[in-house]
Parts: sequence; C-alpha cells; structure tokens
Amino acid sequence: MTKMTLTGKFAAAATALGLTLAPAALVAQEATSPEAPQEAPAASFSDEQLSGFVDAAMEVAEIRDAYMPQLQAAESEADAQALQTEARDEMVAAIEATDNMDVETYTQIGESAQTDEALQARLNTMIQDRVTEQGEG
Repeated sequence: MTKMTLTGKFAAAATALGLTLAPAALVAQEATSPEAPQEAPAASFSDEQLSGFVDAAMEVAEIRDAYMPQLQAAESEADAQALQTEARDEMVAAIEATDNMDVETYTQIGESAQTDEALQARLNTMIQDRVTEQGEG
C-alpha cells in the first residue's frame, strides 16, 4: 500500500511539473513587463534555484488542484475570471514565499524546461527525490 501511495504521489508530482508550466505562463502574465522575456540557458540555474522551483511547482500544483473544481463549477465568466485571478495571486504568493525563488526565475526555469530535455529530466529527478523523501517522512 505504501508503494502504491508513493507511486501515486510520484505520478502527481511528475504531473505537477507538466502542469506547472501552464501556471508559469499565468504567473508570467502577472509578473512580466512589456519588454521581451529573457531566455536563460539551463546552465545558468543553480541547484538552489532548481530546488526552489521544484518546491514552488509543487505548491503551485496544489493551488491549481484546489481551484480547479471551483473553476469548473463557476456559474459565470465573471466568477471564473475572479477565481482565476485569486488562484494566480495565490500562486505568485507561493512562489515568492519559496526559498531561492522569485516569479521571474520560476517563469524562466519553466520556459526553459519546455524546450530543454536535460533540464526537464533533471527537474523530474528532483521531483521524484522530493516525493520519495516526503513518503519516508
């Protein structure tokens, strides 16, 4: 049963990475200026930043999961937009509250992970390790 729970947590966390990239775009809308976004190569991200990204991504995924049923049940477009704004604000707050992370870096890592397979694999490994640690604790 523990293995099944751990496997479920890993699947959820791995899915979180994939789903995190979409909220990263939402968060980016909040945080970016009209200037063109700066691309940062994977090598420029420290282990601390990547660890912070994983922590923030897992928090963002939890917030997304909490708001999804409310968004699906929204009775009007205005209600849905208000919920999206509320969720985005919570995501931004969660990212900013994470050690070694800010919204700009979170967005850069998320965007880089979409096109950099090595970075994506590294993040997936970090997520798997984090979930394993949580399962043991």
